[in-house]
Amino acid sequence: MQALVETAELLRGAGLACPIVSAGGTGTYDVSGRVPGVTEIQAGSYALMDTDYGDVGVPFVPAFFVLGTVVSRPALDRIVLDCGHKSATKDHGPPLVDGIAGARVTAFNDEHAVVAVPRECTAAIGDRVRLRPSHTDPTVNLHDVFYAIEGDRVVDVWPIAARGYPEHRRGRL
Repeated sequence: MQALVETAELLRGAGLACPIVSAGGTGTYDVSGRVPGVTEIQAGSYALMDTDYGDVGVPFVPAFFVLGTVVSRPALDRIVLDCGHKSATKDHGPPLVDGIAGARVTAFNDEHAVVAVPRECTAAIGDRVRLRPSHTDPTVNLHDVFYAIEGDRVVDVWPIAARGYPEHRRGRL
């Protein structure tokens, strides 16, 4: 951080504009934000949160989930959801299951998530299950919109304008 701030000062001393000194991120916002000379923090994940930040100790709460539907209950201790890694990335591990104590994703395939559940779990075919992605950025990139939810009600739909790879947006693929 010291080298960054000193470099900005050298640039200014050489007559070059350097109005922004950007550093840190969601996991270091509290450190970066106290460094004199830093004017911007690159904390983007805080708004949604993912499981990758679960052990970092930041005071932000999850606000981003992928909603799956139970499509199979092949055993008392297992359900299958209709959302796999085409709907949430697995680059930082599988997503966490929200709202079913003791449940965990045991397989995260293209189109399906296999979830181990306690035998007493009441999830049935057609029920919805929320998954917390391990990494928000590439998961957001897989979707065209966010559904803003209050309770069980959709209150707004927000387009994800920069979604997809640039080649797709330019019509090259």
